[in-house]
Amino acid sequence: MKFNMETKKASVNDLIALCYIIDSFAEFSSDFHELMKMNCEIDVVIKLCNVGVTIQDNKKFFDSKNMKIIKDFYQKHKDEINIINKHSSLWSFLHYNYDGKGNLTTGEWTNFVFFYQYFLNHKNQLGQTLLTLEKIKSLGIIDLEFNELENFTEQVFQAYTEFSLNGNFEYLENMKVVSNYDKEKVRYKSLGSNYKIDVKKVMRFDYLNSKHKIVVNNLLFDSSRLPENLSEEVIFADIRKFLDEHGEEWARVRGVIENSVCLSIATDDLNGTFYDVNNVVQRLENIEKKEEVLAILYEIKERLEKLKEINEEISDSICDDLITKDEIKRVKLKHIQRRVFQRRRWN
Repeated sequence: MKFNMETKKASVNDLIALCYIIDSFAEFSSDFHELMKMNCEIDVVIKLCNVGVTIQDNKKFFDSKNMKIIKDFYQKHKDEINIINKHSSLWSFLHYNYDGKGNLTTGEWTNFVFFYQYFLNHKNQLGQTLLTLEKIKSLGIIDLEFNELENFTEQVFQAYTEFSLNGNFEYLENMKVVSNYDKEKVRYKSLGSNYKIDVKKVMRFDYLNSKHKIVVNNLLFDSSRLPENLSEEVIFADIRKFLDEHGEEWARVRGVIENSVCLSIATDDLNGTFYDVNNVVQRLENIEKKEEVLAILYEIKERLEKLKEINEEISDSICDDLITKDEIKRVKLKHIQRRVFQRRRWN
């Protein structure tokens, strides 16, 4: 059975429950599909969720034919229901993983057919999968996204060097910092990872238990590859180590780039002033020594062209593995944009 490779989503708790009932899940789903044929007459899921309480209270709840069928389903699958309620809740398990006709979902939220088939295909590794899911749950992550095509190595991420300033932080295995061009930020990537955890900054009075998210490209990896917790000390350790070991080197890089950019902008300013003066002189009529002034301007233009060439040579000479042309251009553009903003602000 083949599935498309778009991202699949599911509740971590529901996947844990599925692991425990994998052997009887096909029969459970088939019987539930039959049960849901009564859904047009009564709310099957609500009634089913109340059966256990009703039986315990010895209430006369099963006089109708439909209610007796629901009771029979409950008693037949009591073990599965108890496991589902232990790790999730029967209502959410049925509500999110089945459609209104009792069919397993195949959409984006959620695609339980995919996960069921995935667990069957890797049944000999189900114990490891369960440990991994339990570890993900212990990190406070409620929902899981799955994409087998994601290797997490192509994207470059960015974070503030002061951890508390990050509204969210992407944590992966094998993180490597690739640059620290901005004093306040670092760029980093993964050299290979089974997952990406989007660690959200939870506000002090946030009523939500967790906003953290995880995307995995498989569920067969060892649970020890996940972080012990999502504290700053654990997930920011690689970046902190980089800053401690390479901070001075990147401070030098930033200084060299800043000097090159300032020289380039100053040269551009001189060129702009030259063209302003030249335009004024060109418009002047019936003045003495106009030709002499134009000749001086011509000499200035030649000098400015030479200055631009030297500036380019300087820019080329400072480029190496850490200082790139693209970064010099980016910093220059940032300087120009800041200056334009300041001028608009004061006008």
